[in-house]
Amino acid sequence: MKTMKMSNREFPNLVLTVLISISFSIFSVSIHLFHKMFEYFYPYTRLPVLELLFSVIFFWLACLIWTTYRSWKKAEVKQEKLRDLSLRDELTKLYNRRGFFTLAEQQVKIAKRLNNEIMLLYMDINGLKWINDSFGHRKGDQALIDAANILKGTFRESDIIARIGGDEFVTFLFGASQEAAEVPVKRLQENIAEFNAQRNRKYKLQLSTGIVSYDYKHPLSIDELLEQADRLMYKEKREKSERLPEVQCVMEETK
Repeated sequence: MKTMKMSNREFPNLVLTVLISISFSIFSVSIHLFHKMFEYFYPYTRLPVLELLFSVIFFWLACLIWTTYRSWKKAEVKQEKLRDLSLRDELTKLYNRRGFFTLAEQQVKIAKRLNNEIMLLYMDINGLKWINDSFGHRKGDQALIDAANILKGTFRESDIIARIGGDEFVTFLFGASQEAAEVPVKRLQENIAEFNAQRNRKYKLQLSTGIVSYDYKHPLSIDELLEQADRLMYKEKREKSERLPEVQCVMEETK
């Protein structure tokens, strides 16, 4: 039988809720006991002033607790946003290297426990240096943003997509076999070709890819998987550069 574990974020919420409930309960019981004691000693005396006073105190105590709770929640949301920013690449809005390793390590633990397959796709933009040198860094940044948008439109929301270097991207496909991973890889190349056909740019966007699988029977670390995929990616890049010069591979400047 599986046991439910409470996250670090849920525990403070539960503690605060319990404390608020206890505070209200103690205050209500105190008022009730005070009334009973006063009625016992002064049975013919009413307490309109004291009742009003206790009502005001109770109201302001409730406001104080609610304000404290709201301030705490705002601080928590702000902290969560800062944490998310620390895991995101500012330019492409994808996960950065830190974000990728944080999430990928969690997925590897799940894969070990469930005996699931994971595919790691390593990608590199061909000729980004040439784009920067020929058209300026703004065009180079736009090429990175375009590549990121294509990746987001190609892979599932559950896949981890990250920019881990200058022109290097990686995607972690959870629960995908080697055969199943070929489908999104093929779709990626189709989406890139469609993007290039629809854009009147002075360069073509092209990616070299390397893909490796995580075997739960013979597990490797994230760094080892990246190293293997990186070698395969550069092998494909060299093959492309041998067939076509880098400038032609990206596309000659149009007139």
